[in-house]
Amino acid sequence: MSLKRRLEDQYQQFSFAVRTITLPVWFNHSLVKAGLASATILFGVLYLLQTSVTATSGYEIRNLEKQTDVLTDEIQKVEIAVAEQSAMPNIQKRLSSVNMVVVENIKFVAPVSGAVALR
Repeated sequence: MSLKRRLEDQYQQFSFAVRTITLPVWFNHSLVKAGLASATILFGVLYLLQTSVTATSGYEIRNLEKQTDVLTDEIQKVEIAVAEQSAMPNIQKRLSSVNMVVVENIKFVAPVSGAVALR
């Protein structure tokens, strides 16, 4: 038997099997059909709700990522400003406005006995 004949025979057997399927008697009851229809509608609505919640979460995540990028840029700007203000030339400029003077002679005071208090 050729491949074409085998495929045709299998198709005919399959179509006959599908045509001869009989559903149980209780399945033809109108309450069962209404229950199946309402379950289908319920699951469809729940699917739509879940999809919209997921989409909304995606938008919120994207907005938070944008805020993170903006805040990262601001942090970099602040770090640059701190580095500029802590540079030695800027510190020396600010020292003159505070009226501080350079110490010429440093004297270290040491205890006479050399004893140190213990805890």
